Amino acid sequence: MKQLDILGLTLEEGIKEIKDLKNNECEISIRETFAYNKEQDIRLTEARILKVIQSDNVLNIIVSYF
Repeated sequence: MKQLDILGLTLEEGIKEIKDLKNNECEISIRETFAYNKEQDIRLTEARILKVIQSDNVLNIIVSYF
């Protein structure tokens, strides 16, 4: 298996990289977290890949909205 370097990418970019390297060999699970900007009192919406955990045949992608 090739090393994936997708941390910090947008979700769309990361999924594309995974599909290009893995040829649909594994299932992809996406979990979301949210950051809250107290100074501006708004919820930010730019999604970036924070962490990728592989277990068995599943890639768990943790996405955070900044």
